[in-house]
Amino acid sequence: MVKAQNDKKEKVPVYNYVIDDPMDAFGRQPATEVMISPLLLPEFYSYLPRIDKDTEFKYECYNIHHDLLAIDSVHDFEAVRYISLFKNYPDRAHTYIDPTGNEKPLPISKIIYRYDKIGTDKWLSVNYANNKTINLVEFKAYVSKVDTSYSTTATGVTRKTVHKYYKVIPAKS
Repeated sequence: MVKAQNDKKEKVPVYNYVIDDPMDAFGRQPATEVMISPLLLPEFYSYLPRIDKDTEFKYECYNIHHDLLAIDSVHDFEAVRYISLFKNYPDRAHTYIDPTGNEKPLPISKIIYRYDKIGTDKWLSVNYANNKTINLVEFKAYVSKVDTSYSTTATGVTRKTVHKYYKVIPAKS
């Protein structure tokens, strides 16, 4: 009887498991390089569009020659001379026929605010809804909000942009 128990022990299969890293199937990737870019922005600006139902509010930046600047390519906000806030929405009362023959609502884009850099620490704000202007003063030493965005370049470098929004208040008359 003792011999029968030993035979059973010998016949028990032994499994040797090798646990592989599932990432080995893709090959080891070198650690990506991360570039950190701080960007100082006025607090009235937002680099991301704000969406409310079917309406989009989007800021666009321009240089001194009125050329549109892509915010991803702006590394120094001092190059920005004008900022416009656009309201984009579909006008369902007016339609057009697209190239495929479908009827679509007419897209409307109108400027609702414009900010002009008028000095080293001053902006002129124009409200197109009520046609009023306000002079604004920057306080770059007072950061009111901070957020971060990530983007990857074609070479695989990850850029971490830290957006610091500084205080802007109406100038005293």
